[in-house]
Amino acid sequence: MSHPIHLSGPNKPSNLSVVTALLEAPTPETVGTQFLARSEVSKLLGVSPNTVTRWAREGRLPCQVTLGGHHRFDREFVEQLRKSLYRAGSRLE
Repeated sequence: MSHPIHLSGPNKPSNLSVVTALLEAPTPETVGTQFLARSEVSKLLGVSPNTVTRWAREGRLPCQVTLGGHHRFDREFVEQLRKSLYRAGSRLE
């Protein structure tokens, strides 16, 4: 199996296609992970989308940032956070 960067000749892929393929390749830690958009997270947690973005920038809410600058959040982490916030809120009442 040859690596696309080592190909030569008329069938050689463009630099853009090689870079795109490398950027779109899944990393081991993101394989099988479902991601949520900012609006989905805000609905689940009951906060505004701006709050979600602020928490992400402050490092309170881990996320991936797309090439376009959009934040994507791990669904499993958000669900766990929602459950813990729900339990914490019910104890206060």
